[in-house]
Amino acid sequence: MMSSTEPARHSLYSRLEDVLGHEHADTLMKYLPNDRADEVATKGDLSRLEASTKADIGRLETSTKADIGRLEASTKSNFEIGWRPDSNGWRIGWTRCSGPTWSRWSAR
Repeated sequence: MMSSTEPARHSLYSRLEDVLGHEHADTLMKYLPNDRADEVATKGDLSRLEASTKADIGRLETSTKADIGRLEASTKSNFEIGWRPDSNGWRIGWTRCSGPTWSRWSAR
Protein backbone atom coordinates (compact mmCIF):
# COMPACT_ATOMS: atom_id res chain seq x y z
CA MET A 1 0.00 0.00 0.00
CA MET A 2 1.43 3.34 -0.98
CA SER A 3 1.56 6.03 1.67
CA SER A 4 -0.53 9.08 0.84
CA THR A 5 0.89 12.56 1.21
CA GLU A 6 -0.98 15.63 2.35
CA PRO A 7 -0.87 17.25 -1.12
CA ALA A 8 -2.28 14.07 -2.68
CA ARG A 9 -5.08 13.94 -0.11
CA HIS A 10 -5.90 17.62 -0.73
CA SER A 11 -6.01 17.03 -4.46
CA LEU A 12 -8.36 14.08 -3.98
CA TYR A 13 -10.55 16.12 -1.66
CA SER A 14 -10.76 18.94 -4.19
CA ARG A 15 -11.86 16.54 -6.93
CA LEU A 16 -14.38 14.84 -4.62
CA GLU A 17 -15.76 18.23 -3.64
CA ASP A 18 -16.23 19.10 -7.32
CA VAL A 19 -18.07 15.84 -7.99
CA LEU A 20 -19.90 15.15 -4.71
CA GLY A 21 -20.08 18.49 -2.95
CA HIS A 22 -18.46 19.71 0.25
CA GLU A 23 -20.48 17.65 2.77
CA HIS A 24 -20.10 14.33 0.92
CA ALA A 25 -16.40 14.94 0.25
CA ASP A 26 -15.84 15.56 3.98
CA THR A 27 -17.71 12.39 4.89
CA LEU A 28 -15.77 10.24 2.43
CA MET A 29 -12.38 11.65 3.44
CA LYS A 30 -13.06 10.78 7.09
CA TYR A 31 -13.22 7.12 6.11
CA LEU A 32 -10.14 7.03 3.89
CA PRO A 33 -6.91 5.92 5.60
CA ASN A 34 -4.16 8.47 6.03
CA ASP A 35 -0.37 7.99 6.37
CA ARG A 36 -0.88 5.82 9.42
CA ALA A 37 -3.00 3.19 7.65
CA ASP A 38 -0.25 0.61 8.15
CA GLU A 39 -0.76 0.96 11.92
CA VAL A 40 -4.45 0.02 11.88
CA ALA A 41 -5.19 -3.34 13.51
CA THR A 42 -7.42 -5.82 11.70
CA LYS A 43 -9.89 -8.22 13.28
CA GLY A 44 -7.37 -10.98 12.61
CA ASP A 45 -4.67 -9.01 14.45
CA LEU A 46 -6.99 -8.59 17.43
CA SER A 47 -7.96 -12.28 17.41
CA ARG A 48 -4.30 -13.33 17.45
CA LEU A 49 -3.58 -10.86 20.26
CA GLU A 50 -6.53 -12.19 22.24
CA ALA A 51 -5.34 -15.81 21.86
CA SER A 52 -1.78 -14.87 22.80
CA THR A 53 -2.94 -12.90 25.85
CA LYS A 54 -5.16 -15.76 27.04
CA ALA A 55 -2.25 -18.18 26.67
CA ASP A 56 0.04 -15.84 28.63
CA ILE A 57 -2.53 -15.49 31.42
CA GLY A 58 -2.99 -19.28 31.51
CA ARG A 59 0.76 -19.81 31.91
CA LEU A 60 0.92 -17.17 34.65
CA GLU A 61 -2.02 -18.79 36.46
CA THR A 62 -0.32 -22.19 36.38
CA SER A 63 3.00 -20.75 37.52
CA THR A 64 1.38 -18.75 40.33
CA LYS A 65 -0.53 -21.78 41.61
CA ALA A 66 2.68 -23.83 41.61
CA ASP A 67 4.54 -21.05 43.47
CA ILE A 68 1.78 -20.85 46.09
CA GLY A 69 1.82 -24.64 46.49
CA ARG A 70 5.60 -24.64 47.05
CA LEU A 71 5.31 -21.77 49.54
CA GLU A 72 2.55 -23.57 51.42
CA ALA A 73 4.57 -26.78 51.58
CA SER A 74 7.66 -24.89 52.74
CA THR A 75 5.70 -23.08 55.42
CA LYS A 76 4.11 -26.31 56.68
CA SER A 77 7.49 -28.03 56.84
CA ASN A 78 9.01 -25.16 58.85
CA PHE A 79 6.24 -24.65 61.40
CA GLU A 80 4.05 -26.83 63.59
CA ILE A 81 0.75 -25.19 64.41
CA GLY A 82 -1.77 -26.55 66.89
CA TRP A 83 -3.41 -26.37 70.29
CA ARG A 84 -1.36 -26.78 73.47
CA PRO A 85 -2.38 -26.68 77.13
CA ASP A 86 -1.28 -23.72 79.21
CA SER A 87 -1.98 -22.51 82.74
CA ASN A 88 -5.17 -20.74 81.61
CA GLY A 89 -6.49 -23.59 79.51
CA TRP A 90 -5.79 -24.36 75.86
CA ARG A 91 -4.21 -21.93 73.40
CA ILE A 92 -3.14 -22.00 69.82
CA GLY A 93 0.58 -21.85 69.31
CA TRP A 94 3.35 -22.45 66.85
CA THR A 95 6.93 -23.56 66.83
CA ARG A 96 9.62 -23.61 64.21
CA CYS A 97 10.45 -27.21 63.36
CA SER A 98 13.79 -26.53 61.72
CA GLY A 99 16.52 -24.01 62.28
CA PRO A 100 18.78 -23.25 65.22
CA THR A 101 16.73 -20.77 67.24
CA TRP A 102 13.05 -21.56 67.92
CA SER A 103 11.84 -24.60 69.76
CA ARG A 104 9.14 -23.45 72.19
CA TRP A 105 5.46 -22.75 71.77
CA SER A 106 4.38 -19.15 71.63
CA ALA A 107 0.96 -17.60 72.01
CA ARG A 108 -0.36 -16.23 68.80
